[in-house]
Amino acid sequence: MAAAPAPAAISNEDLAKLAQNPVARMISLPFQNNTSRELGNRNWGLGPSFVVLHVAHDSLWVYGVLMKNIWSLGHDRQGGYYKNGLIQGFLNYNFKGGLYLTSSPILTVDWMAASGQRWVLPVGGGIGKIFHLGKQPVNAQVSAYYNVVTPDNGADWQIRAQVQLLFPE
Repeated sequence: MAAAPAPAAISNEDLAKLAQNPVARMISLPFQNNTSRELGNRNWGLGPSFVVLHVAHDSLWVYGVLMKNIWSLGHDRQGGYYKNGLIQGFLNYNFKGGLYLTSSPILTVDWMAASGQRWVLPVGGGIGKIFHLGKQPVNAQVSAYYNVVTPDNGADWQIRAQVQLLFPE
């Protein structure tokens, strides 16, 4: 088996594909902001997760889907009982130099909500770039999604900003 190239030898294009792969052999430290503390839940949850993806060295495309369903392990007055699902499809087109277009909407479902109030279905996308701070590879991206389906009290838009430190093996 050939040794993996040193991190400095990995191109920005290959780093972009690694950053877009949820099961890549790489340590990353993401800083991402989607929601606020008031919208969270204080109860622990547990459930299965599955990922299917396509990434090829000679292709400019990375695509796939991540799916999970979480059930709360308990309930209390602050958190309550929940059954939530998530489907996150992702489609990325990578340009030379580490610039990429991305669409990775997060579809969510609250299985305990009333019919017609369960789903959030966003549509949109954004742009990202791999760059280096000294020798440290960094992935940064920003995207916006319009919720075409949302509960009555749900948000119309989602904005996602992310900075991710990359530590390829």
